[in-house]
Amino acid sequence: PTERDKVTKYQELIRSHGAISYIVPLLASTSYDLKLNACFCLCQLAKNNSKCKKEIVKASALPKLVSLLQNQPHDIMVAASIAIASVVEDEPGNQRGVVETGAVGYLVNLLFSDVSLVHNSAAHAIENIACKNEECQDIILANSKSKAGLARLLKMKENQTKISGLFALYAIAGSKLDTKKVIANFITIPMLADMIELGDLKLELVCADALNALATGQSDNAYRIHKEAGVLPVFRTLHGAIREMVHSHGDLRNVRERILHLTDTLYSFLLAQALKPNVEIQDAFYENNSVYSLLHLSGVEDNLLRAKSWLCIAAYMRDNQRAYRNLKKGTLFNIEQNNQHLNINDLLSLTSSEVLLAKVTAILSLALFVYNNKPFEKALSTQYRIDLSYKEFTKLKEDFGSSTIYCDIIFSQIILASFLRDVLSSVVIINGIKELISLLTESTELIVISSLNYLAALIRT
Repeated sequence: PTERDKVTKYQELIRSHGAISYIVPLLASTSYDLKLNACFCLCQLAKNNSKCKKEIVKASALPKLVSLLQNQPHDIMVAASIAIASVVEDEPGNQRGVVETGAVGYLVNLLFSDVSLVHNSAAHAIENIACKNEECQDIILANSKSKAGLARLLKMKENQTKISGLFALYAIAGSKLDTKKVIANFITIPMLADMIELGDLKLELVCADALNALATGQSDNAYRIHKEAGVLPVFRTLHGAIREMVHSHGDLRNVRERILHLTDTLYSFLLAQALKPNVEIQDAFYENNSVYSLLHLSGVEDNLLRAKSWLCIAAYMRDNQRAYRNLKKGTLFNIEQNNQHLNINDLLSLTSSEVLLAKVTAILSLALFVYNNKPFEKALSTQYRIDLSYKEFTKLKEDFGSSTIYCDIIFSQIILASFLRDVLSSVVIINGIKELISLLTESTELIVISSLNYLAALIRT
């Protein structure tokens, strides 16, 4: 058995023998030590265990934990915050329950504490309350001090405090574009740009994700990030990660996640609504040798990394005649710069990758190259048919049906079918458009926005 299996077994034994009913009343004890240890014990019981969480809530622990968030020694408030974070994690009912007890106001107040453990643990609890719960996200944002409290953490010297604040902000942003805009209006872009280059790898990933969240689907935020010097640090950080890979002779262990996060962020910078390019960012992308850096990924064995590099290059070249002039091309299928070569046949080979996400990314990249690009369309139409099997499409819908990746692949299928001009292609196009229209009724705002963008892109002249 794994270590996790052993922990789960002990959690169940402790729960099934009635321990929780004895632990929860201790939260109201006058003893400092009893309260502290009761909080920590409940925290450990709740971790990754839905049954324990349910029983802890049933025993009326939430109001007692919330009462410990004020007028208590620092250690008690930290322990109570951490216990709340564990009990509500991935449990929508518990998230709502703790909000109804008034926890948000107390946790927000703790963000202004001068003790790092206090404000960090409060931010972690806020993160878990907000995560994937739009109702709770709205309630936290409605608190007049929440934004200022979290922004305060970003200005602290300790990296862990900055990470705590960013994680909470990222959770509050969720998938709602209006919420992202609110956050973009009070977060300092230069602050994020500075933090991404501090050399702390975890902080780098969080900053990249935060910038990506702000830019996705919002060209005004992408331009704002560019104007306030937030784009170049992402370029430089990506270059650094790729250089580290090159110097380690292709060893990806320390840089893979970094490169995946950073390429996702660059892609959100490069394209705006209806696949319109952000031209100024495209130019900055070229001027900072980002194409040259990405070409280094063409030789790696990791299919997803190669596909992500292609996606960024395709976004860079989207509707950009200057991009085509800047790149020397021996043929349509061979891109060359600074003695680095990237052959489009590599992209075509990735469209049959066994790694489904790599395959989807490659297909989207190819669709971006082909869409409204007559030379590529003509060259490819006589040689290639790219389709997802029914099994792959079903798995894609199961795994990514609630994300914009599903919209990406539907749009790609429509574009790639449109230049083959046969009966099967017509069916693919009609079904794809119907599917995009059906997604307009989704509850997730990003999916609706993505569907609208792709429908607009199909008819944009």
